[in-house]
Amino acid sequence: MRLKVVTPEKQEVVVVDDNATIGQLVQQLVDGGTTTTTSIKVRSGFPPKLVDMTEPSASLLDIGIRAGDKLMVEEDKQAEAAPVAASAVPTVNATVPPAATPASKTTASSSPKGNIPHIQMPVGYLVLRRVPDDNSCLFRSISYAVMSNMEEGSQLRSIVADAIRSDTTSTYSAAILGKPVDEYIDWIQKPTSWGGAIELQILSKYLNITIHTLDVETTRVYSFNEGMPRFIYLLYSGIHYDTVAYTPLSDLNSTEGDECAIGIDSEIAFEFADAVQKLGKKLNNSRYVTNTKTFTIKCLVCQNKFKGEKDASKHAQETMHLEFGEVDA
Repeated sequence: MRLKVVTPEKQEVVVVDDNATIGQLVQQLVDGGTTTTTSIKVRSGFPPKLVDMTEPSASLLDIGIRAGDKLMVEEDKQAEAAPVAASAVPTVNATVPPAATPASKTTASSSPKGNIPHIQMPVGYLVLRRVPDDNSCLFRSISYAVMSNMEEGSQLRSIVADAIRSDTTSTYSAAILGKPVDEYIDWIQKPTSWGGAIELQILSKYLNITIHTLDVETTRVYSFNEGMPRFIYLLYSGIHYDTVAYTPLSDLNSTEGDECAIGIDSEIAFEFADAVQKLGKKLNNSRYVTNTKTFTIKCLVCQNKFKGEKDASKHAQETMHLEFGEVDA
């Protein structure tokens, strides 16, 4: 059977015998360089749950592992430390130095690495996945959440343009778009053009997914295409979108275990939504939010700078300059 094995450092496909045991799998992972120790923790399923590794002779099929499964593998620091504390050394030594070493290792292994905003969940973490601040943040966020990479922004812009072009119901009329339809179609395909509610509505329907956007400043959630089997969350700072992901890995810098599109019937669906709210509050207290009334914005057409969204909107109406970017005050 073929198994997708994910570690904090890499991911690979491992082929094992259909009747392989836990012990044989572990040894194969060591021999193949996937891990350097037989003391490992393995999680499987979604949300990932710890696999019982106590019986090395048990077959993978008996413990529920099937062909095509994804296994999250990481070093079990506690298991490695246990023999030191239990080794047959004089009691006076076993009480002090050996006990301190495992405790230190356990703390290190359970602490997320890197300065990445996150919320700890009952199993795993909700993490903020930042996208570049390059005027395509909405498209990059959706691209990462649905397609697992940030490079499909231009494709998503084309999808929006095609949807507006083929609209026969006047859903996306000039009055709604704020400019002539053909002009909007050309504009939204430029990498400097910001996306918003119109794009969220179109893409959520095209991708057959619910897109929730949390306004970090107000904590209000705006939902597009509700009732779909899966949902994603984007965080909105006032001018910028980022996405969030669930990961079972303790190394939060690793994106290998990221799951952004969550099934509404998933065991973690409610916990995920609750964690998003908590993360939003955490970010609101850490200057993640941009106040659109006072931030400085630059017109990318004439290079003039304006204070706040109101002045920028007035400039756009007067000049039809529609490409803006945030700058330092």
